[in-house]
Amino acid sequence: MAEYQVSHIQPEYKFHINLDEYDRRATLSADELKVVRRWKEENLVITKRQAPRLHKPLTDILYRSNLDRANSHRALKYLLLTVAHQEKPYWGWSEDLWVEIINNSPVLKKTGMVPQLIAVAYLLCGFRSVYKIQRNVATAVVARLVLGAEIVDTECERLFSALTRVGFVCQTVRPLVAEISQKGCTSG
Repeated sequence: MAEYQVSHIQPEYKFHINLDEYDRRATLSADELKVVRRWKEENLVITKRQAPRLHKPLTDILYRSNLDRANSHRALKYLLLTVAHQEKPYWGWSEDLWVEIINNSPVLKKTGMVPQLIAVAYLLCGFRSVYKIQRNVATAVVARLVLGAEIVDTECERLFSALTRVGFVCQTVRPLVAEISQKGCTSG
């Protein structure tokens, strides 16, 4: 059997998140607490000026890719409202609370926000219990949010090429790779 040597240069990880840039105190200040308690009111507009310490890290994660902006906006609002209900910043949530929020929220049942929530939990909060998520998770979307589209696309192409070289040519593999690469995986 022929040996295949693959020369592969890792693309630079361009979406690195420097957690030191953020004030990640696990409690809300008195002023922040007043603001987030107001967010519980119906139809209240949440702006970045109200709680920049909570808002900026979320926008840095959610709006950095070309994925569905509407879902990113919904995820941002959902997370900030959950901060209001928990009265605790998202980086202070335990892994069990993240799992509970994602698994048990009736709001998430009809939306495609789960990948965005997982990406925030993973990148900002050290969440690693993805295997506990019971919802149908579009892992390709999570990968694109966490690693960046370029890396995911490159690795999908590399996988497809390797499978092809060893004779595994399947009608379902190429469309999957193309879907991940071209559509940007907006569902989830």
